[in-house]
Amino acid sequence: MTSGKEDAGQVDVFAKLHTSYQGLSQEEASKRLKEYGPNMVTERKRNPLILLLLKFWAPVPWMLEITAILTYVLHKYLDMEIILFLLIFNSIISFMQEYRAENAVELLKRRLKVTSKVKRDGKWTLIPAEELVPGDVVSVRLGDIVPADVHIIDGIVLVDQSVLTGESQPVERGKGALWVTS
Repeated sequence: MTSGKEDAGQVDVFAKLHTSYQGLSQEEASKRLKEYGPNMVTERKRNPLILLLLKFWAPVPWMLEITAILTYVLHKYLDMEIILFLLIFNSIISFMQEYRAENAVELLKRRLKVTSKVKRDGKWTLIPAEELVPGDVVSVRLGDIVPADVHIIDGIVLVDQSVLTGESQPVERGKGALWVTS
């Protein structure tokens, strides 16, 4: 198939993943999708009640709680009620802002579906990134979001890893490089 030291690494990758430059067949991709599941990170949705209760578990709420207890011990009930009101009011406002922000992020995730150009049955097709499976041959161009961990089999790519590493300059990755996205 290929020759040379670098190309031997490519053959090893293809052999390990039971694939080739032609990509997978649609039938094989469907089998792998069932075996490995979708190409996505599953997020657990946290219970809103627990999120609200966590607003009372931090240094500032602790100080207000201790102050409320001390004012109760000193029989200053009006001060205690004001402190408790502020504590509860602040926690509810903070919870509502965070809950709305999470809902906005969820809406954006649903609207911004990532698609990938993948070789299936020897032809390039556009599919949702969730349908990628190990062994797929993916095309990445300038400006594309890399949809999964990839092994570069041809070409040179400038990678913006600032989200992962904090580096401000793109890093050059070439043939044989493993590109881990998470």
